Amino acid sequence: ILEEHSDIGAGWNRDLGMPTALYVARVIHHDITVANARSWSWWTALTQFDYKDGLIYLDSGTGGIRGPEHPDSKTLKNDGYFRESKLLWALGNYARFVRPGMQRIKTESLTTASEVERADKLMVSGYVNREDDTLVLVLVNYSDSPHRLVIDNLDVDLSFRDHQFESYTTCETGNLQKGVVPVDDIEIGKRSVVTLVGRMQ
Repeated sequence: ILEEHSDIGAGWNRDLGMPTALYVARVIHHDITVANARSWSWWTALTQFDYKDGLIYLDSGTGGIRGPEHPDSKTLKNDGYFRESKLLWALGNYARFVRPGMQRIKTESLTTASEVERADKLMVSGYVNREDDTLVLVLVNYSDSPHRLVIDNLDVDLSFRDHQFESYTTCETGNLQKGVVPVDDIEIGKRSVVTLVGRMQ
């Protein structure tokens, strides 16, 4: 994200909103589902600087500084404002729910689009925790339109407790906002990252 890209611009200038969050969520999705990455981590949690790679930003009320030689660099060690990014919360859609020891399952049946088409629309990855019979689906809707999801033909028992998912949505108006959705009536909002957690019977 520090390189020039048409979706998010260059690496300069913070992006506290959804564009960078969605871009990184799409990278995570493909690293896991195409490259079969076994783990994924981020390099900058807290920063004073005016780049896109921070999760939480510190500043003196301005848009950030460009380097450690700036006068605010030392004062920010003791005082200032903090600003959380949507990137922080989008990473939480994966990190909070996809845990070590979970098994990834095939989810191709949930969308008929090709891998290339999915990259600009709805991407789905699925994980099962065999110890507590939990199914986790992480959905990245990169498009400007909502998408409906039909849960069927997965490699797991689809008898969900209470016939519903817990949902956690990161979008322009929410940060891992918790909700409940029926298994047979799922709509993923535009430009969002959504985690669905189902408790299998």
